[in-house]
Amino acid sequence: MESTAWLSYALSHIPVFVKQQQGSTPGFYRYSVSGDLFGENTHWGLTSRVFATKILYMVDRLDETTSRDLISRIKTFENNDGSLFDPLLVKKSFLPSLLTSLRQQDLQGLLHHTQMLKRAETRQSTAALFCLGSSPTRPYRGISETSEELRRFLRSLSWHLPWNAGSHVSHVLFFLHHNHRVFGLYQDSYQELLGEIRSFLSTIQSPTDGFWYRGSSVSMTQKINGAMKVLTGLMVIEETSIPFVEKIIDTTLSHPSEEGACCSIDALYVLWACSRKTAYRHAEIERYALHKISEIKEYYQEESGGFSFYRGRTNARIYGAKVTSGKNEADLHGSVLYVWGLVMIAEILGMANIPYRQPIT
Repeated sequence: MESTAWLSYALSHIPVFVKQQQGSTPGFYRYSVSGDLFGENTHWGLTSRVFATKILYMVDRLDETTSRDLISRIKTFENNDGSLFDPLLVKKSFLPSLLTSLRQQDLQGLLHHTQMLKRAETRQSTAALFCLGSSPTRPYRGISETSEELRRFLRSLSWHLPWNAGSHVSHVLFFLHHNHRVFGLYQDSYQELLGEIRSFLSTIQSPTDGFWYRGSSVSMTQKINGAMKVLTGLMVIEETSIPFVEKIIDTTLSHPSEEGACCSIDALYVLWACSRKTAYRHAEIERYALHKISEIKEYYQEESGGFSFYRGRTNARIYGAKVTSGKNEADLHGSVLYVWGLVMIAEILGMANIPYRQPIT
């Protein structure tokens, strides 16, 4: 099957996979086909609901009943401080994440693991509610909200690990924007706070490769994945230009992406985001996108119609918490990322013959 024809085929069949993942409880979705370590009698599975929401949103297959059930179940994880997180993941990820932070010399991860996980989960869950035409009951205030606090926070992040640090800059931009837009916060300080972030990012962006980091021994994978995180935040605030955008494109095109859904889709996202700001090397970005289809196809599980996070196996862990036995089958995590990848490819290639849209993220 021709690559673009297969892309259309995969996007048209993914709603069948999502439906198969539904449990007997309305709004509950299994993470993997058969390898989950926890069932629907346990209060868990927020990420699965978020992933199901985003998949159906991207292919425009959210009906009223499904949306109502998802909103209801997602909001069972809502807390009085505006946070939305899965308590099981917080508990099960604590020790594995601390060990990872020790190995990576990530001081912020060591000191603030739980807070950072809750912030990340709240961001993704809030985005899912927006996809469903809903919103959280109250704003999430677990971010820096003054210029002084924001400067201190940005400096404290582990920029030798830009994949981690960039994600938290993105979270702050997301919550600043949506707290301002939805709840009317920061009426007098919003632009000032955005200016603080822009100013800080300019101090750590390399004019050589265009990426945001500190240190001389940062891996290219960390740089590209970190750039993806920063760019998701800049896209939320609809930043009009990206400094050193041509350098970012040059470096990303010259570096093959690594195994696994995150690395593969992060590199594609960087090129997609940059291509929206410039026509520089667009023909090569199109060729990159076309080749990426055949790569994504290797993760497709024909029997179920979903994607596995890795070639031939599901993702076993979320935020370090072990949630599946890692079987050779599809999972919602791999599926949401690869569907997103196919949507970005369709946009890069100008495929107007299939229904798709970018997720709120």
